[in-house]
Amino acid sequence: MEILNLVRADSGRMEYHFGDVPVESALNEVAEMLGGAVKERKLALDVRAGEVGAVAWADRDRVRQILINLVMNAVKYTSVVGGTITVSTAVTPDTVIISVADTGAGIPPERLEEIFEPFVQLVSGLATRQGGVGLGLAISRDLARAMLGNLTVESTPGVGSRFILSLPRARAGSRNGKASPS
Repeated sequence: MEILNLVRADSGRMEYHFGDVPVESALNEVAEMLGGAVKERKLALDVRAGEVGAVAWADRDRVRQILINLVMNAVKYTSVVGGTITVSTAVTPDTVIISVADTGAGIPPERLEEIFEPFVQLVSGLATRQGGVGLGLAISRDLARAMLGNLTVESTPGVGSRFILSLPRARAGSRNGKASPS
C-alpha cells in the first residue's frame, strides 16, 4: 500500500478532497486509534490540542494518514519504557502547526533530510530493524507539500525528535470546500 501511495504522489495522481479539518478532532481520532500500540510499548501519549477550534484547510484523510505515520514512528523509535510522545498544535494567522515529539534515540544532524527519502531507515540490520520499508516519511512529506504545507524534523541524538507538520489554516467561510486560503 505504501509503495502505491508513493507512486501516486510522485505521479500527481493522488486525489485530494480539500475542506475544513478540525485539528482537535483529528488528533483525538488518531490518539484513540493508536492508543493500544502506545500502551503495548508502555509509553505515554500526551495530546495538547492548543488553540480550541483550530482548523486546517487540507484533505482530512491525508492529514490522518500523516499523523498516524508520525505517531507510529514515534512509538517504534521510543524504546525506553515510560517514554513520552507529545502531540501538540499551534497556529499562526496563516498556518496550523502540528508537532509530534518523542523521547526516542534522536537522529544525527547529518541524516535529518535523508529520512525523508524513500526506502531509508536509520537503524540497519535484521535484529534492529523496526518494521516497514522506509516509505512513511517520504509519503507524508509529499502529502503535506501537495496540501501546500510541509513536514520537517528537529532532533537531538539521545534526547528525541520532533516532527512538524504545517498546513494552511482555513479561512472563515471556507466551509465544505467553497473557499480556500488566500
